[in-house]
Amino acid sequence: MGLRPLPIADPDRLLDRRPPVTPPEPPPDAAGADPPFEDRAADDRAAGIRAAGRAARRALTGADRRAAEAAIVGRLLRLEALRGPGRLSLSRSTDGEADLTGAVGALRGRGGEVHLPVVGPDRSMAFRPWHLGDVLVAGPFGVEVPPRAGREDRLAAELDVVVLPCTAVDLHGHRLGFGAGYYDRALAPDRLGDAPAPLTVGVVFDVQVAADLPVRAWDVPVDVVVTDRRVVRTRSAG
Repeated sequence: MGLRPLPIADPDRLLDRRPPVTPPEPPPDAAGADPPFEDRAADDRAAGIRAAGRAARRALTGADRRAAEAAIVGRLLRLEALRGPGRLSLSRSTDGEADLTGAVGALRGRGGEVHLPVVGPDRSMAFRPWHLGDVLVAGPFGVEVPPRAGREDRLAAELDVVVLPCTAVDLHGHRLGFGAGYYDRALAPDRLGDAPAPLTVGVVFDVQVAADLPVRAWDVPVDVVVTDRRVVRTRSAG
């Protein structure tokens, strides 16, 4: 496709590695970002990788983008955790993210209850059921969400699978979003309580995969990475 991917170690060697490891974030430039990394160098590095990942995905256009998105949707639908009924969250594409709309019909046909993330004024995140026929409305930051009437928002602890967008991800499951930490808070162990943690799936174009990312203590890694070229199980994908 003519794009230069982020620096990465040998993908064939790392594909089946399961090393030990450590959310839709708001659109770019939203206020209220998480505290910086422990040192300025790590903070600057994260900002550089985030910018490179965003630029790489926005550079995908036309037939290349359509083919990559179709490949991502196909790999997503082949995950064991998404082959039957269950509650799951997707996200609406923004800022050049992969469009996952093509997976929605198949997931509903398997009995999946599809949700979209919604953010609150206190920088919280919940997940709202997305019903067939819904006319989506503009939510915070202009991201489309289902209408509020007639349904209850759910917490991450009430879902089986959460599919997360990323600006960059590594094969250990560490990810970067836009930097506001909505998913990290929603998926934090103290928010989940005694409920089993949902399977977390980071979705990116392969050009957004990095060799490794700086990590903060509260960052929540993903269990599975799905790209247009591969599926990597970072911990226990089920």
